[in-house]
Amino acid sequence: MSKNFLEVAKQIFPGGANTRSKRPSMIPFVVTGGKGAYLEIKGHQDRVIDWSASCGTIILGYNSIADDIVASGFGSELNSVPSVTKNEILLGEKLLHRNPFMEQVRLFKTGSEATLAAVRLARTITKRKHIIASGYHGWHDWYSSIYDPVLPQNTTLIPYGDLDALALAFKNHEGDIACVITEPIDRFNKRQQSIVSNVSLKMMKEMCADNGALFIMDELLTGFRCNSKWDTADPDLVCYGKTMANGYSVAALLGRQKYMEHLENGYVGGTFAGEGFPIAMARYTIDKIESLNIANQLEEKSKLLNSGFATIFSTVGTDYVVSFRSFGPITFFRWGTTKKSQEARSIFCAHTLENNVLYADQHFITAAHTRDDIMYTLGVYAYAIKQALKWNNNYA
Repeated sequence: MSKNFLEVAKQIFPGGANTRSKRPSMIPFVVTGGKGAYLEIKGHQDRVIDWSASCGTIILGYNSIADDIVASGFGSELNSVPSVTKNEILLGEKLLHRNPFMEQVRLFKTGSEATLAAVRLARTITKRKHIIASGYHGWHDWYSSIYDPVLPQNTTLIPYGDLDALALAFKNHEGDIACVITEPIDRFNKRQQSIVSNVSLKMMKEMCADNGALFIMDELLTGFRCNSKWDTADPDLVCYGKTMANGYSVAALLGRQKYMEHLENGYVGGTFAGEGFPIAMARYTIDKIESLNIANQLEEKSKLLNSGFATIFSTVGTDYVVSFRSFGPITFFRWGTTKKSQEARSIFCAHTLENNVLYADQHFITAAHTRDDIMYTLGVYAYAIKQALKWNNNYA
């Protein structure tokens, strides 16, 4: 008898997985392999088109580059060694070349580590405690305190792009704001304005400067996948991660030297930050992103996919889908929280998987997705939402 790995996972891992976004209640199966835009699922006969991109970490495609790393000269240092390596230096130079307004970089393993380092750095520089956040920035205590009253309450979450709320937060915590950290898109979909303009971002930076706080841009989700247009906002620090190594664990904090030099004597870093193979993967991935102009490719693909989404979901009322927003190659779906809405979502997901498409509440287009993948997915979604609504009308 074959082992039911999903049931074992539920027994040995809290919530059934090692991160909330991969728990069985969200992804109720075990992935056994993948190539390009497709995944293989235990117990499922055919491969499926994946739109999760493993929480947005995949940009070139699954298992698409490992075989090329050594042959291409990016992977001569594959293990951890007791010094800084050539690959680390070359990756650092590449990141700074892409961000000419920054002067130094510190590498990490995860995005949460990068944002934690940015916040700690801001507190060290300003000698202040309080943080203003707009977006999602990781699981560490400084951010999780928003939801957990047991943790020290030193973070204020403001609606995305709300300059009035930002001004009020500076007033309420006058003289104690260390930094403002924001994403360049509104993943929470709580305001009509979904993308902050350069003008608004510049105003946020100016408000920070006027109040002696640092301005931090969190590009963990959008970096390398989207064509960023916020550089004129002149942030003090920038965080990268997710796609920069095509699914391998690398993240980075970039900043001006006058800020970053405070890390020299501080305990901010980790033994495996310079781990050889992920660093080589990051160099290779960024090289492909640049040489193949992948950000523009994804932008073009997104026009076809998102226009199809708009047509399909325009007939769905707010009882079923709270919101649907696209930011170029990133799309967020928000289903309602009522029992009726969640049942509709379950039926929808069952039909998409039955037709070999892995739906995700967060969609990420990759370089491996083809026009045929997009058109097939749109056909499946149109069918699945009709079935979900039909079921709901019959059994509500």
